[in-house]
Amino acid sequence: MSCKIDYVAPADLLAGRTILVTGAGDGIGRAAALAYARHGATLILLGRT
Repeated sequence: MSCKIDYVAPADLLAGRTILVTGAGDGIGRAAALAYARHGATLILLGRT
């Protein structure tokens, strides 16, 4: 049995939201920040680098 789910989040999913991302300098924090921005969020970024 195979179950395939094709879901693409809308580009404006996070429009009007403000998100604080810690560790945004690299790694998972950076990837998360980029994804949130692609979906329309306003970001506050924290990082040591």
